[in-house]
Amino acid sequence: MALGIYRVGMEQLETWIPIIISVLALLGGTGWLRWYLDRRNQQRERYRLIHRDFLSPLEGLIKSTKAIWKDLVKDLEVPNLEYDPRALRRLFESLPTDDPRRLLWQTRIDRLRNENRRVLDLVDGHRGDILTDRFRKACDSFRDHALAWEDLWLAVERKGPDPSDEQTLEIKEQLWAKPFPEDLEPALEEETAMVRARARD
Repeated sequence: MALGIYRVGMEQLETWIPIIISVLALLGGTGWLRWYLDRRNQQRERYRLIHRDFLSPLEGLIKSTKAIWKDLVKDLEVPNLEYDPRALRRLFESLPTDDPRRLLWQTRIDRLRNENRRVLDLVDGHRGDILTDRFRKACDSFRDHALAWEDLWLAVERKGPDPSDEQTLEIKEQLWAKPFPEDLEPALEEETAMVRARARD
């Protein structure tokens, strides 16, 4: 009698074992799938925020500074603004009275310096989020450019006006600070495309 009950129990257990295994596998698979989907959504959100809080405002600042630079050097004998600031001052103040830059040049320079600081703040705050070596190197080149240019203007401001400068200073070919890195914009475009792709994946 006991042997018969044992045999019936084993047969029922053998029937239920595949079902139990299937249910456990399904439950385990569902949990893993949920973890994977949650992880992917977190990654998407991370890259979406990188684009919103870093790359998009950086792009806007670069476009703004480029527009100011183009306006300042338009039709002038100088293609850059990284010359001796005292010579640049003399150049702008010698423009015709009907040229707005004669009055506005210092304000525009101050805006460029301020926006350069904002770019540096963005890069410093998101350096760990940069994906490509090209963009990282371009940001480093911009840092060298912006800090050297800022140092020039600070030095001139602290020194104060010197009457002898007005008589002797002229724009020379040699730049006093590194120019704006040409690779920054294409490197930013490449970085943005990669981040946006990861925000969609």
